Amino acid sequence: MRSESHRDLEVFYHYVRHRLKASVLHTPARIPNALQPKVRSADLLRIVLKLVKSMRFPVQTRSVRLALIAALACSALVAQKGTEFAAPVIGISDGDTIKVLQDGVSKRIRLWGIDCPEAKQAFGTRAKQFTGDLAFERTVTVRVHDVDRYGRQVAEIILPDGRNLNREIVKAGFAWWYRQYARHDVELETLEAEAKTAKRGLWADKEPMPPWDFRKAKAPASR
Repeated sequence: MRSESHRDLEVFYHYVRHRLKASVLHTPARIPNALQPKVRSADLLRIVLKLVKSMRFPVQTRSVRLALIAALACSALVAQKGTEFAAPVIGISDGDTIKVLQDGVSKRIRLWGIDCPEAKQAFGTRAKQFTGDLAFERTVTVRVHDVDRYGRQVAEIILPDGRNLNREIVKAGFAWWYRQYARHDVELETLEAEAKTAKRGLWADKEPMPPWDFRKAKAPASR
């Protein structure tokens, strides 16, 4: 009897095959419903990891097979970039992370190109409230840019009225333009500069600490 991991691999393989075929032909991916239950966002990585742990291959072939699986994983994750879907917002984790219901499954979405104050920072709570006021219990459009190391889709969120949530948060002064990951986004750069000049939100403080510096300061020192 085949293991659950190998059954998952078959699902995973056919998923990637459909996505790559659609990509090459520049057509929408038509993935059979039977192949979709376990192949969404972070689930892809979990399937691969579970399969790797179950492997019992000779040393000389294991590295080759691992390389193939890694290639499939990368292909699948790349295929997710640029996708777009509509989903209701069912939760607000913090200013730059929301939860949506995608095909009946709760998914965490990290807002692309911005970085809000952490919960224990000044304006962290207000940033979360602002995001909630605009997006909670509304059906939004999720435009995926990337998948982060935690398996979260990183996306722009378009509100029902057409406004871009990511930009609205920066415009109100409740987030930094995340230069490291959106260095070419002139719109976010301009909105941050305008908010800073107007001293909106967190820019009312004399020297607000960027959240990436706050996280670095709170990280345990390496030994």
